[in-house]
Amino acid sequence: MKTIKVFRVNIPKCIPNKANIYYLNVGKSFWKLITKTDKTIKLERIKNISNESIECDLEKITCKFDNRCKHCIRDWGDNTYTIYPNRSGEPYYFRPAKEEDMQRQIKDCKKWGVSSDFYENLLREVS
Repeated sequence: MKTIKVFRVNIPKCIPNKANIYYLNVGKSFWKLITKTDKTIKLERIKNISNESIECDLEKITCKFDNRCKHCIRDWGDNTYTIYPNRSGEPYYFRPAKEEDMQRQIKDCKKWGVSSDFYENLLREVS
């Protein structure tokens, strides 16, 4: 039998922003942490009304950390979460939104000639 050694890697803890806004890798969307208890977490997508083109199946996600719900969640212990919506498909990886996320979206808006007001407002909330 072969022995496998597991090494712990010290990953820096993600620091949540003061507005509890999270960035989602799928669709590059922003979500608001509504509530978080020892047992559940509830997130809601922040809609960009001016130029909504994000493809996202869900508007709200509520998960139980014991995974006794329709979604499956993993709390990584560093203020990041992976959620498998409806327990299948592509996982949603949530991490606290950073100023760089908004700056990147503002830059893209200007490149495409669309309003960047939504991301500028989010940037004010995060910083």
